[in-house]
Amino acid sequence: MEKRICYNTTPAQDVVILQLRYTLFKRVVNILASVSSSEKTDWNLMEKAFNMTVARNDCCRIRFEKQGKKLVQYFVDKAVFENIPRIVFSTEEDQEAWVLKTRRKAIDYMHGHVIEPYFINTWDGKYMVFIKVCHTVLDAYGINILFNDLAGVYNALRNGTSLPPEPGSFESLIQKDLATEERNFERDEEYFRRYLNRPMPYYTGIHGDNSVIWKKRAARGVHSMKMFFINNDTESAMHPIDAALVKRVLEWCAEKEKSIASFFLYTFQITSSLVNHRTGSTLSLELCNCRATALEKKTAGTKAQSIMRYTYVDYNRSFEENFDSFTMDEAQLYRHVGFPETRSEVMLHDMYRFGMMDTLYNCTFSLIPVKAIPGFDFRMYSNGKFPLPAYIALMLDVDTNEIQMLYDCQKKVTNADDVRRFHAKYVEVLKSVLDSPEALLSELNEDW
Repeated sequence: MEKRICYNTTPAQDVVILQLRYTLFKRVVNILASVSSSEKTDWNLMEKAFNMTVARNDCCRIRFEKQGKKLVQYFVDKAVFENIPRIVFSTEEDQEAWVLKTRRKAIDYMHGHVIEPYFINTWDGKYMVFIKVCHTVLDAYGINILFNDLAGVYNALRNGTSLPPEPGSFESLIQKDLATEERNFERDEEYFRRYLNRPMPYYTGIHGDNSVIWKKRAARGVHSMKMFFINNDTESAMHPIDAALVKRVLEWCAEKEKSIASFFLYTFQITSSLVNHRTGSTLSLELCNCRATALEKKTAGTKAQSIMRYTYVDYNRSFEENFDSFTMDEAQLYRHVGFPETRSEVMLHDMYRFGMMDTLYNCTFSLIPVKAIPGFDFRMYSNGKFPLPAYIALMLDVDTNEIQMLYDCQKKVTNADDVRRFHAKYVEVLKSVLDSPEALLSELNEDW
């Protein structure tokens, strides 16, 4: 019998494992998403297409095992899904109840079940492929790659045409990541100590003063939000940013040679500052795709990693001046992606001397370029738990330029009305800084 090759988990996978270690809620490993179509789907053909997609995307064939206390992973040559569950819903309430029940049960990734597919006839007459997948094998960017491949395979089988080009190998990315894993984290830590040698940031939740909990803490001059439990209950909402406005952002960033992701993050932090009485210094986690090459961008799997982003908003300077300062350190900062989050937390507490059960981060923020699937609607779902007060994801349709902005916020401190009000303010800020990038930020309207 040929001995299988086992790999250590990568830095990106370790973040998920870290969440599992420090929470009672094992469903934090769940990632849920779907694609749906109004066109009638041949479920037998879709099952064949799904199995071919699993064969083409090796991340779906990862298996995990413990070797002593260490978690390792390996790839199996074949994984076949037979009799994929087919569910019919007659009401929206029944369908949403099923999604809620499904997300609450953690996927059993330690026993070979890294992905669970379902074929659904929805309450409103659509045909949906729904998956629950282990976050250690797929991230949000990778899910879009997987669904695009599935749609391409299904259409090729249905139309009798050639299969789409083969996706990249996640095993090769793992080998590459582990080959460069040995790092001098002391050097990273020294860099962040210099990076954070600035005024202590304030927690700036999107709720502003609407959270009684935060209002009481802020009144006492506290900088941080209390972490009630690791991975609190969350509620999600989607709000759009129209294509015309996004196009203006893309054109401005191209002209100024600036990062689109950084533009949306910085304007988000300006908005967070405004709704919290123009607080000057804020801190967020930026989730980076970490897919640099063309092949990596065609490879599903878990690759994204986070990095802390300190933001200072000087209202006596223009947006352009502020943004220049924010982006000045980017080339250096991105070299330190992968610095362990446990060490980040220890370093932050050491630097700023705030409570060990508190957080200065207002959110985890990411921009996710999404390739639209012709004839299909793509949707992400919250697993209902998150360690930070908010997770913010901007899903940018690279064909239409529209953004669907996902807010997944802890219910203890933020409600749906807060999210709606904040999003309206965020769109207002986007328009204002694009209209007058050289105007002082003090001219921005604080009311919301």
